[in-house]
Amino acid sequence: VTPVIASPLPIIPLPVQAERAEGAFALHDSLAIRYKTELRKEAELLAAGIENATGIKPQLVDEKLRIALRNHIDLSISENEAKEAYTLEVSPKGVKIIGSDAAGAFYGAQSLLQLIPLEGEQSIPACSIKDSPRFGWRGMHLDVGRHMFDVKDIKKFIDWLAFHKMNTFHWHLTEDQGWRIEIKKYPKLTEVGGYRAS
Repeated sequence: VTPVIASPLPIIPLPVQAERAEGAFALHDSLAIRYKTELRKEAELLAAGIENATGIKPQLVDEKLRIALRNHIDLSISENEAKEAYTLEVSPKGVKIIGSDAAGAFYGAQSLLQLIPLEGEQSIPACSIKDSPRFGWRGMHLDVGRHMFDVKDIKKFIDWLAFHKMNTFHWHLTEDQGWRIEIKKYPKLTEVGGYRAS
């Protein structure tokens, strides 16, 4: 057991604090996500991520309903931490994701999704993680002024940014080669600005 506990957790970027523990949280068909009311969207995204990774569709339960759940993930907020920070506690009995705000809860959910193995047993290793961003601006740049992309590829790119806890998408839509976004109110931006004389 010791080498397993000592091995690093597969989370990108590396969390500020991460400790493995014994055991794992098994994902079952009875899986539920209990969420604080204001975290409904984050709970829906987590459920979609789990279903995509495992085929298991978690039940969503607002904490106001006070339903007893056996196999569940708790998604909540505690505003005592730095902006976008989160705590993730995984034990064989359940999972707790506590964000300092909605963004922190979302990033905690992304770390949980990164812990789901790609093959083999559908379980998440027991661990304790505390994380907060080292930089306020974390992002990537996409230049569509010179290079064309399908909409589905841009959406996939944004999904990967979110999965790796980046918070800024710098979209380069204009260039001296051409204006690349249509604005109905200003048609000449694309009619004229979308082309070069050369």
